[in-house]
Amino acid sequence: MLVKCTSNHTTSLSETAAASAGKQMAIEDVNLVVGATYVVLGLVIDGVYPWFLVCEGADDDYPVAHISQFFEIVDPSVDPDWVLAHDDQLGGFAFLPRRWAGRACFIEDLVSGDKAAISEFLEIRRVAESRYRQ
Repeated sequence: MLVKCTSNHTTSLSETAAASAGKQMAIEDVNLVVGATYVVLGLVIDGVYPWFLVCEGADDDYPVAHISQFFEIVDPSVDPDWVLAHDDQLGGFAFLPRRWAGRACFIEDLVSGDKAAISEFLEIRRVAESRYRQ
């Protein structure tokens, strides 16, 4: 899935979306570039709105969840390696790469610098980037 950022500030969200985002975000501005495209590495279903797991920068070692209302969908294709997973830490249900779906705390492992997790993530990201940025 490929998405294009249309907004990077919570004040642009609808009242319902802003309330949903406010539960997850403590800031108004996010590190997304309006007009830039992002490969979606996972999709979290939290209440009313889906959240896309994207890397904000080219050299990021982990994805960040952003409310879908910040984007328009450019390529709606769902990654063939995604599976449905239940994950309380991500907000309930998520569509994640198969290798992440059964792994508790995969994002925390990435953020903490776990070398094995980062290596796995970089491979998943490389494959996704090549699939959606042909």
